[in-house]
Amino acid sequence: MRIELTRETRTEPGPLPAAKRGNAVSPGEPDFTYAEVARAIWPRKTAEHWSAAAGVSPRMAKYWLAGRPVSGDGRLAILARLIAARR
Repeated sequence: MRIELTRETRTEPGPLPAAKRGNAVSPGEPDFTYAEVARAIWPRKTAEHWSAAAGVSPRMAKYWLAGRPVSGDGRLAILARLIAARR
């Protein structure tokens, strides 16, 4: 399975917009939120799949999809899925 995300790379340092604070990747990396990546990985029932992969409740995953900061478990679930997709 190939997961493709394309968008310009964020190169300028500085504060992130308020809507992405705590949920965006670092400067110098593509400017995607974890929620956007999760929706690309699991286009249907995103919250349910993400919560199962991260070991949290579906309600917590829905908070992440709504823009709340993503916990370490949620980030690791995304990274693990991306790594598995590359193999």
